[in-house]
This record gives sequence, structure tokens and C-alpha cells, in this order.
Amino acid sequence: MQKAAPRLSIGLPVLNGENYLARAIRSHLAQSFTDFELIISDNASTDETRRIAESFARLDRRVRYCRHATNRGAVWNFNHCFELARGEYFKWSAHDDVLDPTFCQKCIEILDANPDVVLCHSLSSIVDRDMNRLGIYDPGSTGTDHPRASVRFGARLRGGPCFEVFGIIRSSALRTVKPLQPFVGCDRALLAELAAAGRFATVREHLFFNGEHPQRSTRVGLRPLERLEFYVPIRRGTRSYPIRSLFGAYADIVRRRFPARADRIRCYGHMTRALFVRFNILRIMIEPLGSLMPWLYDVMKRRPRAFGGAPRRSARSAESVAIRPTSIDAGDDRPPEHGPRLARLARMRRR
Repeated sequence: MQKAAPRLSIGLPVLNGENYLARAIRSHLAQSFTDFELIISDNASTDETRRIAESFARLDRRVRYCRHATNRGAVWNFNHCFELARGEYFKWSAHDDVLDPTFCQKCIEILDANPDVVLCHSLSSIVDRDMNRLGIYDPGSTGTDHPRASVRFGARLRGGPCFEVFGIIRSSALRTVKPLQPFVGCDRALLAELAAAGRFATVREHLFFNGEHPQRSTRVGLRPLERLEFYVPIRRGTRSYPIRSLFGAYADIVRRRFPARADRIRCYGHMTRALFVRFNILRIMIEPLGSLMPWLYDVMKRRPRAFGGAPRRSARSAESVAIRPTSIDAGDDRPPEHGPRLARLARMRRR
């Protein structure tokens, strides 16, 4: 007899995550909300990821470990986690993030009480390996809780980090949107369509801890093909135009989600304004040249502020405060020392 489906499915895609995986799994298994399954989808890791995941799967029946023979890219792995999910609610988790023990319970309480809410997240802390707070992010500051769909869509276009993709989402809503697409920034498109589908809500407590370290995916180089290779396996002759792909996805969302002419006009207005946020229009112009002259991205990396690389308003600094969620044992799974990126992040100030 097949087991009854859990209320919550958590998908944890991972590739070579031995330094952080055990801590992340412990934080999930320590949740006060217990009716969940944890799906660990291993994209052909070559380190100790398999041993760590299998040891937890033997200890707790809620853990399902799936290993793939070849690395098919992060996009496929994220989508595959949702394909395996059986729960009423779904959550993606990263192998280097940590949850407070009450995260799932408090998010699901809000979702249960508000049928028009499709995604719930909490205030977020950016932390180092020792759980020292380096920055904070408020998902509720973007305006995605507005009752009008076109306003929520525009709010996500202006939004900063995509931490909301790691919130708890209604599976029924997630099935109505396009899955993650094979381009850099596809999580922004997914969140924009989810925002068009329903409101986002925020637990006003710091329950989500985002790990900052040199090995994380967002630290990959600026060159488009370097970043694309993390998302999908690339072939010879591949070209990458991430900003064009992203705005093409936005336009597709408007066509499919907003049948009313007035709403479409508003959404296209939001897209036009977003072209001038963080120099997106300049980036679109540079992308074809970058395919022919990759060294342009090295120039951009040396002068990030000139090309929209300054810290976002929504990622705010905080004092270096040690945060120790209860019931989480960091053990010996510590990453290597951090680079200068963390020092810069710690100096960010609210604008």
C-alpha cells in the first residue's frame, strides 16, 4: 500500500555539497512541522554528498535520496525535484541554507488561512559559515502582497534577490506556471509568473538563513557561458543572452496571464521601467558583443558599479550577530574560509 502523500514536499537539489549538506538536512529534520518529505536530488556529485544523504535516508523515512548518473544542470535538477513531489505545498531548498525549526509551520499556517496566497516566506538573514549575520532581506518590501496582479508582477520585476523561490509554494499554483527555463535568471521569471498568479506573504521573523560563501552558484564569473554552464549543460557554439531571455519570458507571461488590455499596458510599462534598473538596457546591448568579445565581462567585473553591480536596496546590512537556530548541530561540516566578497557584503548600508 502506498503511503499517504505528505502535506509538504521539500526538494533539495545538490551538486558536490559535502561542506554544507549535513547542516542543511539537520535543520529540515528539526522542523516543528513534521508532515513532509525531503527529496534530495543529487546531480552526479563526485564528493561525499552521496554518503551524507544516504546516511540520513537510513535514519529518517521522510528523506528520499535520488542520484543521477550524469550532471544535467541545475535547471533540470530543480524541476525534477518538483516532478517527484507529492505534497499540497512545495519548497525548494539549497544545500547551504538553514531553516529555523518553526519556518515550515509558520509559513503553512499563513497559507492555510489565506487561500489567495500562493507563496509564503520569512524575513531572511544572509549568514556566513558560523551563522554570523552579514545582511538581511525582507521579501515583503517588494510589493508582491498587493491585491492587483499587475502590481505584483511589476513588484517582482523591481525586486532584489530571489530568496522567495525558497519559500513554501502551493503546488497547485506552481503547476500552472512555466517551469524553470534554461537561461540565467530563470528564477526571476518563475517568481514573476507566480506573483501574477497570487499574492506572496511574509512571516515577520528571521526564520531563513541564506549561506554566503565563495562556492555558491551566484559567485560564478560574469561571462554568460560560465554562468550558463551551471544552469544547463552547454554545447559548442552555444550563445547566452540572459537579459534578453529574461525579458522575453516576462513578455510571454504578460501575453498568457493578462488578457485585459489595461493590465497588459500596465505590465509593459513595468517592463519598460525595469529595462532601466541596474542598466538592463545596456546589458542587453552588450550581450551580442560579449559573445564575440568575452573580455568585456572582465571589464564589467572590475567596474561593477558602472554596470549596475552595486548592492541592491533590498539586501540590507546588519551587525555581525551570531544566530543559532535551536536544534541545529553544525557538526564538522564547515566550508573553507571566505573571500573578500563577505567583507564587502558586511559593509553594505541601507540607502
